[in-house]
Amino acid sequence: MRKRIIVIGISVFLVLILTIAIAFTQPSEKDQQVKRVLKIGYVRLSTLLDNYEGIKAMNRDYRKDYNAYMSELQDLEKIIADMKAKNAPMSDIKAKEQELAKKQKEYQKALQDKYQPILNKIVAKVNDIIKEYGKSKGYDYILKDSSLLYADPMNDLTSDILRYANLRYEQKGE
Repeated sequence: MRKRIIVIGISVFLVLILTIAIAFTQPSEKDQQVKRVLKIGYVRLSTLLDNYEGIKAMNRDYRKDYNAYMSELQDLEKIIADMKAKNAPMSDIKAKEQELAKKQKEYQKALQDKYQPILNKIVAKVNDIIKEYGKSKGYDYILKDSSLLYADPMNDLTSDILRYANLRYEQKGE
């Protein structure tokens, strides 16, 4: 009987030791998170923006406005050239040249005032799309290529994100 109690005691002790050993060898949830492989990609932002349909649409509008302004400026340049050819008074020519310079600055400012906020909004939208893409695909980090010294082309997400962004643009006009 005494042998039996000793055997049971030793068995319980061994089970207890084994349980403790297993508990200490099992990684904690925090350890498991640390040991998982991070999912990292990068995007060539300038390529993405150049090929994003939202930017292309803005550029088409910009070119229309730019061409309209350039047409007006070219008309003024022709007037100045005609004035010079006809030997108009130098004061009149200088006044037209000053008018031309003033209009150039006005048009440049008008284009910047109109399109810079649009561009800023589009860039912010693209950044949001990149974040949304990263979350939906389980990425821990998506980096801009401008901050990288080296990146394996296998981690380049530009074309995938561009397709995703252009699809959203077509569907939502974003």
